[in-house]
Amino acid sequence: MSARSENRYKQNSLATARERNQRESEIDSLSLQRRGKLGYSPTKSASVSKQSVRIWMQANANDYETATQLAEAAVANFEFAGDPLGDETHWIWDLALDALPSD
Repeated sequence: MSARSENRYKQNSLATARERNQRESEIDSLSLQRRGKLGYSPTKSASVSKQSVRIWMQANANDYETATQLAEAAVANFEFAGDPLGDETHWIWDLALDALPSD
């Protein structure tokens, strides 16, 4: 076998191996599960602390006109046990009133 034909054989072998690896990579990538786009995700925790809700409400109070809207947004953002919006004596209402700027 001459050097020229040996080089040709090596190049063909490498090209074939690259194509096979490329096809295998494409097949693998098609079977992978895709994650959603990164962006805003609400805070979900098993226990919600008053301090974390207070901090969130104070940071976002300017985006809401009423305490009810602010409390509803906090419930949507955090995972509360039970239904704090249905309980008139729940501490979320006090925090919502305190977080809104007074006129």
